[in-house]
Amino acid sequence: MSPTPYIYSMLVGLIISDAWFVYRPNRIHVFIGFKQSVKNLSFLIHIWWNLGPFIKSLPRLVSTIMRGKRFFAVSFNTRALPFITALYNLFVINGRKSLPNPVVLYELLNPIALAYWAMCDGANMGSGFIFCTDNYTFKEIVDLMNVLRIRYGLQCSINTVYSVEYDNTYYRIYIWAESKSDFISIVRPYFISSMLYKLGL
Repeated sequence: MSPTPYIYSMLVGLIISDAWFVYRPNRIHVFIGFKQSVKNLSFLIHIWWNLGPFIKSLPRLVSTIMRGKRFFAVSFNTRALPFITALYNLFVINGRKSLPNPVVLYELLNPIALAYWAMCDGANMGSGFIFCTDNYTFKEIVDLMNVLRIRYGLQCSINTVYSVEYDNTYYRIYIWAESKSDFISIVRPYFISSMLYKLGL
């Protein structure tokens, strides 16, 4: 059982952003977990529905406590399948979710993958758009930015954000106002209506 090109690209975008791999030594193959806040329930249901044949259960409500507050989210897992194991081998290095080499990343980050990455990790920011790439290394963020520049011709830069709460510095990709309309024209065909607010629409 293999995914369509659209579903494969959708998964790439989710993996670059919020999805995670689950590897268990007693299994041959790997599966993916995905979670969204309840406010993005329609987006999660959209993902769950499209992944239908590759899902093993209904979405479930989960809660976590962060900074003393309880948050509710909805999550699901895929089945453990060979093509997901192949994605795992692309995106996991020494047990850490990473990015493939720049040449592979350039091919993988097509407009569909870009749109799903934006729906998960992107946000409208003033007259531009920002990707929250907090969990990647500086080099990986540069690789992502170079794909946006070279493949799509988007003007972008790296913003430095310091978190007082976590005493840490994060690097995020900011798409300039001059390129925002071009960016929207690339990703909007693949955005679901409930997530258009992330584009400022």
